[in-house]
Amino acid sequence: MRLIAQLSEDFLRVQSIIQHDPEIMPPLADLYDAPTVALMLDVTDYEPQPGDNWHVSNVVKNESGRVISATFAPPPGPSVEELVNRLQDFLHNYIYAHYDLPTQTSLISTVTAPLAILLNPASTEAEKAGAQGQLAQIVPAVMPAWSWVQSVLVYYYHLLEQIDAGAAWESLDLNFAQRFDAADPKVLLQTFAQGA
Repeated sequence: MRLIAQLSEDFLRVQSIIQHDPEIMPPLADLYDAPTVALMLDVTDYEPQPGDNWHVSNVVKNESGRVISATFAPPPGPSVEELVNRLQDFLHNYIYAHYDLPTQTSLISTVTAPLAILLNPASTEAEKAGAQGQLAQIVPAVMPAWSWVQSVLVYYYHLLEQIDAGAAWESLDLNFAQRFDAADPKVLLQTFAQGA
């Protein structure tokens, strides 16, 4: 069994790795057209053996245009910025699956409306007393959701620190569901409005 690297037409990357058994398969020239065969290089003895999408450089061709040697390098991993963006998207998708943006906005506005009355110097004592009564009912209902979101965010920042320290994406423990689903207080939007 021979390993054949098919290079891209621009000779910059490995398009695919083909396993070819010359004892039971026809020659490559019978399987592929001439331009494609010209892009193929036996990499069976290369160390390390290249894989799909590896970078190619130092391509040497013979007089007929066939590639006879090349240098291979694995593709670079994602940048720190790309990993941070990927983690941020992952976080948003996870939290939104539990508390979407309208629910989060309602949670915030349900609490900030009475707070605005309390902080307004023009509010009457009766208005302030009513606002305090509302907060006394609302805050216990919404605090578990806020606390849950905060615990998810604390873990998110822990993962960001790992990325900043050079951790690969595959090494991150991204099982948010196992870590946080059981603790979700499952506060409903009507709970925010009713304060129950």
